[in-house]
Amino acid sequence: MKIVIFSNSSWNLINFRKSLIEFLKKKYQVYLVCKKSKYYSQLETKYKKNLYLIEDLNNNFLFFFFIQLFNFIKVVKKISPNVVLSFTHKPNIINILVKFFFKYRSITVVTGLGSLFIKKKKYYLLSIIIKSFYKYANLIIFQNNIDKNFLNLKNSKIIEGSGVDLKKFKKKKQFNKKKINFYLISRIIKDKGIYEYFGAAKRLKNKNFNFFFVGDFSDENPSRLTKDRFKKLKFQSNVTCYKYKNNVNFYLNKADCVILPSYREGFSKIILESMAKGLPILGSKVPGVKDLVFNNLNGILFEPKNEDSLIEAILKFSNFSYLKRIKLGNESFKLVKKFYCDEIILKKYLKIINQKN
Repeated sequence: MKIVIFSNSSWNLINFRKSLIEFLKKKYQVYLVCKKSKYYSQLETKYKKNLYLIEDLNNNFLFFFFIQLFNFIKVVKKISPNVVLSFTHKPNIINILVKFFFKYRSITVVTGLGSLFIKKKKYYLLSIIIKSFYKYANLIIFQNNIDKNFLNLKNSKIIEGSGVDLKKFKKKKQFNKKKINFYLISRIIKDKGIYEYFGAAKRLKNKNFNFFFVGDFSDENPSRLTKDRFKKLKFQSNVTCYKYKNNVNFYLNKADCVILPSYREGFSKIILESMAKGLPILGSKVPGVKDLVFNNLNGILFEPKNEDSLIEAILKFSNFSYLKRIKLGNESFKLVKKFYCDEIILKKYLKIINQKN
């Protein structure tokens, strides 16, 4: 069987689909399709023979879309795949369109509804068009029930996230008893709750906490911060910042608690990785976060876009005893091991790929 994995970015394939790619490679011929970005060289080193580049022309959406569509048709014609597995809206739509001209199963993965559906007024027409396309896919995979129910399509299933490698993300054994190290690890975009996190840290600077941020700039997201804006945000805060270099494990080993104040998620990868490390989580009460964080079981939920609510959660967590914080982290690990580890998630993908319809 020939399987094409199609994503809009090499970053997505490296950070979210690597385990899936390696798993499927053991059984099938796997081909990768993405645009060129700063992580493309990592894919090229390992998968050069089976890697296809689709150029990205960012200055005009429609022109870019049709260029990608034309290039993808050429790739499909050359490979003749049995299955095309695509991730994120643009590749999903292209996948659905091209399957009308070629005989393959189109499996589209909605990793999160994102800005198109968060900012409904701004992108209303485009969201309607995208929604109408999805009903023609052979199968749509959602990562949480809220996204699935929002689009309300019959040809859909749920696979909770992209999994986490428990051999790579091993459970922590030591935590700080006195000073709590809080971490936010994300792209530098507004929708990750960057402003709320930095604002809360600034207001709590006299408390016995350390606040850290690990991240990198996004070239595409409409809520991305400019370098100048982020530099100003750093200057005004007491948050220690590090550039993301594909070394999440290193920072999670230093963390006592991970905070994610996102406005919306598909199914948060960083929360899964943090849970695998046995860390408690403070997360915003939004899809893709509240599916993983449960009040007083493995963390605390707070209201999204609400700095006061985040501060309240931080103070509540800090008042927990050391043993209570350890217990929350242990529950995180139990949840990820039982429901969300690679072994479980990859088997779900394999079952779907092997289905005939």
